[in-house]
Amino acid sequence: MNKEKGNNMQTIIYYSFPVSGHINPVFMTIKKLVDQDIKVICYSTEQFRKQIEAMGATFADYNKEKEYINLNMNLAPDQMTLLSLSRLLIGFLEERFESLLIEAINIKPDGIGLDFFAIWGKMIASSIRIKSFTTIPQFAVNQKRMKPFPGMAKNIIQILLYGMPEIHRFNLLIKKYDKDYHIGNYKFFDLFVNHTSLNVVYVNKEIQPDIEDFDQTFIFVGPSIRINCDEKFEKIHFPEKYNGKLIYISLGTLYNKNLDFYKKCLKIFTNTSYRVIMSIGNSISLSALGSIPDNIIVKNHVSQINVLKQADVFISHGGMNSVNEALYFGVKLILMPQAVDQYATAKRLHQLNIAHYYKVKAVRNDILDCIENVSKNNKMLDNINNLKDLMHFTEKE
Repeated sequence: MNKEKGNNMQTIIYYSFPVSGHINPVFMTIKKLVDQDIKVICYSTEQFRKQIEAMGATFADYNKEKEYINLNMNLAPDQMTLLSLSRLLIGFLEERFESLLIEAINIKPDGIGLDFFAIWGKMIASSIRIKSFTTIPQFAVNQKRMKPFPGMAKNIIQILLYGMPEIHRFNLLIKKYDKDYHIGNYKFFDLFVNHTSLNVVYVNKEIQPDIEDFDQTFIFVGPSIRINCDEKFEKIHFPEKYNGKLIYISLGTLYNKNLDFYKKCLKIFTNTSYRVIMSIGNSISLSALGSIPDNIIVKNHVSQINVLKQADVFISHGGMNSVNEALYFGVKLILMPQAVDQYATAKRLHQLNIAHYYKVKAVRNDILDCIENVSKNNKMLDNINNLKDLMHFTEKE
């Protein structure tokens, strides 16, 4: 969208899905819109206010009057399923859709953007009859082949067995909203995938599965990474006797409630020459880990960009945001998917020999052999560097 002639500035409302892996890739898109003199009103939660305002956008709080939606949580992998997500999204629609619609009517936007989980954005755009676009921070869902991502089958079966109350609740809600506000028809699984006439995918087309199935409404722009990270990052020093490769370990911001995993990592990497930085999130206290060896540094939070600038190998849950950041800096990946779409990411990158898919959630002693094998895999390094070059080229365009 371009700036209108005269003094009238165009306005876009963007409805985020307020977790880091979904909103971080969109920041640079927001900035580009703002740089075109477009006013962007970004709905999110308080934890993202500063980043949104730093992009020049206007922050709008989903939790304006009370806590309607809370995704700032640390979960065990089995706690975050499509069924539990559906309950959260349906509850949010019940509590907040009508007030969001009224706010949009009063704002009179020229367009609406939405995360592909933010079904309310698509519903509002349909109701007030304006154009919309979708942001997709992971592999785009292939609606032609309609095959579930690896790891999704268990979630779908769970919904079919235990999700009838949620399906019924959703259908009644859609029927009511369509009657009152003309939002259109939606099926239950639209809670998890919302395509519009323009779908911006933050993945390189070279790694998207079955790329030939996607039409011109899908634009694969590649990752959007804030390279010049302004987060404070203290220089990390290890005793001189530890001179091995720098291993970074993180299960991301959403699925990191896994004390056993972190304790096992401490045990495995003790008495090795590896230097290890481990980020454990906010749900586990550092004291719960007990004694920490000199070659391992554990923090609740690190500046991931700054760590990846130095790391040799990243042991990751396989969230697309983390994957893209690692590949951008040419870091080799060992992927240990914890839930949902991460299995598809791990399988696809392993297939392309861009990362290693470690197919168990519980880390074992053989992770040390895996690190050595990955480190010696020159073909993997070539593939990573080729993709890294594409990412940097796309960034300059």
